[in-house]
Amino acid sequence: MTLLQSQPRPLAHVRGRGGVMAAWTGSAGDSAAARWALDWAHRTGRPLTVLVSGAAASPGAAYRSDLADALGIPVAMTEPPFLDVVVQPGDPASAVLAAVSDVDVLVLPVDGPAPVAGRSLGRTAETIVARGTTTVVIVTALHRRDPEGTVVVGEDVDPQVLRGLAAHAPVVRTATVEAMIDASRAADLVVARCDGSRDSTTAHRPADCRALQVAASAWSPVLAVHA
Repeated sequence: MTLLQSQPRPLAHVRGRGGVMAAWTGSAGDSAAARWALDWAHRTGRPLTVLVSGAAASPGAAYRSDLADALGIPVAMTEPPFLDVVVQPGDPASAVLAAVSDVDVLVLPVDGPAPVAGRSLGRTAETIVARGTTTVVIVTALHRRDPEGTVVVGEDVDPQVLRGLAAHAPVVRTATVEAMIDASRAADLVVARCDGSRDSTTAHRPADCRALQVAASAWSPVLAVHA
């Protein structure tokens, strides 16, 4: 089920499962991330929350109309029971990390088109991926969208992480960052691992985190999981 094939159903009150959260930070990737999050919420039957922070949460920001435009819904449907929107002014990384304790999947927007080899995804994305304990999907403003594509998974990813993914698309296992990037050309999603400490005073360097390396150059969204 794709976003354009369905109207949002009341997801805010689905019980017994963790939800999907889309970060809306004022970046160029906000709309793409929100669309991906809504589609995944539909496909997995999970509740959806949009967390508005950073520049998007500043006084006078028209985040509800922008969100409605991104999702192709009336502004009135950016309210419960159709959608939960939480506004948290301040630093986006801090706001997101404080809000994701009950979330299964965080969908994180990043600026710029993909793929751009070797680029930085920015402090916000790198901090959230490094310090969070929630599974993160990194979505660039421009990315390949193919609901019929494969799910590319690094060979070092715990098989338990794949539970549920195989029900939505064929899974392809790969061994290296380069192989994951190449396979992303025919993928709907890439699943890659981050190793190392998630201490609150440190952050992964991209070299320590395959997911960040892959996301800088992949053609599709990248799901980051921690070791």
